[in-house]
Amino acid sequence: MNTALGIIRLSSQSSLFCPLSLNGRLGLKQDGPVSLPYLQYKPSLDYHTSAILATALDTLTIPYRLQMSDITMSNLTETLNFSGRKVR
Repeated sequence: MNTALGIIRLSSQSSLFCPLSLNGRLGLKQDGPVSLPYLQYKPSLDYHTSAILATALDTLTIPYRLQMSDITMSNLTETLNFSGRKVR
C-alpha cells in the first residue's frame, strides 16, 4: 500500500519516475530477487544491490554527462521515457 501511494505521489510531481529495484515486483508482491546470469551478488546485502543499481543509473546517464554532448536533461528524460509512461 505504501509503495503504491508513493508511486502515485511521485509520478504526479515529475516528468520521469523510474523506480529502481532488484526485487521482481518493486515490493508490491513478495517475489524473489532478479536473477542476473552474468553477475554474482547476494540480494540480502544492501551494498550489493545498491552497487548494481548505481552502475545502471551511471551507465544510463553517460550521454548527458559527457562534456562534448549536446544532450539536454529533457532529451535524456524523453529517451528514458520512450514508452510514454512514467513507470515501467
